[in-house]
Amino acid sequence: MFFLSLLSFTLASPSDLPSGECASDTKTSADLSGKELYLTHCAGCHQADGSGEEGFFPPVVNTPWVESPSALTEVLLRGVSGTIYVNEKRYASYMSPYGKDLSNKDIVAIVQYVRQELNTYPTVPWTESDVATLRAKHLDSTAIRGQKGLDALLTTTQNTESTTDE
Repeated sequence: MFFLSLLSFTLASPSDLPSGECASDTKTSADLSGKELYLTHCAGCHQADGSGEEGFFPPVVNTPWVESPSALTEVLLRGVSGTIYVNEKRYASYMSPYGKDLSNKDIVAIVQYVRQELNTYPTVPWTESDVATLRAKHLDSTAIRGQKGLDALLTTTQNTESTTDE
């Protein structure tokens, strides 16, 4: 009986697999849209609609670090660990850094999807070059640590973005 279960699992199509993690898709990440990349890498925790999972995974809708493309990029590149507060609700979890898994093009696509489709933030120029600059700057950085780390990130990115807008 165990053999039959194992055989049926190994012969399953990607859509039959529990999470799709082991599926080998025919599309490469270069072919995926921002929505497809978000659904593949982010929606498992933050939900397809960006609402998050209370107590564990914060929403990506109406959050300060999503408003800033550079802050969102740093979160994607470095990940976040520890306790944070979003809209006065506590979240304690760990977000993996995706800097090693996603290309600059992929990160731009996710940032644009989250900012414009899940939120209604204005379109701002955000390029693969911008991501490459942040990636190089944080090559050896550890995960963003808790609320203090996010607050420092927001302060830094807001100051940087306001000086480049002028």
